Amino acid sequence: PEMSRIISTTPLVRQWVLENGTTKEPVVVNHFDADSVLSSLLLIGELDANDSQFDLVAIAADHTGEDIVMAEMLNELGNTRDMLLVVKNLHALIAGEKLTPEAEAAIEKRKKKRNEVKQLIKDGTIYEAEKGLWWGVIKEDIPMELLPGLLPNAKLIFIAVPYEDGWAYKGRLGNAAPDGEQINTLGFPYFNGRWNAGGTKRYGPVDMGPEEYLHEL
Repeated sequence: PEMSRIISTTPLVRQWVLENGTTKEPVVVNHFDADSVLSSLLLIGELDANDSQFDLVAIAADHTGEDIVMAEMLNELGNTRDMLLVVKNLHALIAGEKLTPEAEAAIEKRKKKRNEVKQLIKDGTIYEAEKGLWWGVIKEDIPMELLPGLLPNAKLIFIAVPYEDGWAYKGRLGNAAPDGEQINTLGFPYFNGRWNAGGTKRYGPVDMGPEEYLHEL
């Protein structure tokens, strides 16, 4: 229950480093999302644990979907799985120095994705099906972490994506969800995930259509 809240590894690691110091042991990085990168770099002393902005960046990237340049860059640039490139540009961004072309392109790509999601909301593809429940049937997957920040009054957000042999569903608690709510305990069909996000990926495409799934929601 203590972890069923808006929290990321980065603020936990930063606090640990402030209390215990950095580690001298090797740190293995196998995920390259913003939270994994920041927490790993804090742990080895590559980033200053006194800088609380890293907490906000990780939580924006993981949960709230706020438009923070560092979060946008890290989440997209991490797809390169090039830690040296990521670290170089992270330090440049912190220092206000010029970014590499790869980092500039990553920020632009993320901005394009954000604008595409905004357009889905604007044109009604993603809409409020019932009070607090936002729903959309879309052609291809989108970064779900962007939606809470764009739908501040949403309690629950779900999308349906078609595949040749069925449907995939992804859900996320909105920022207006009641305290203590856990999406993975609500009993949605084929749903699996953590307390505030998940989907039907584990089951592969499912044969339950969007109208039936929305009814279950």
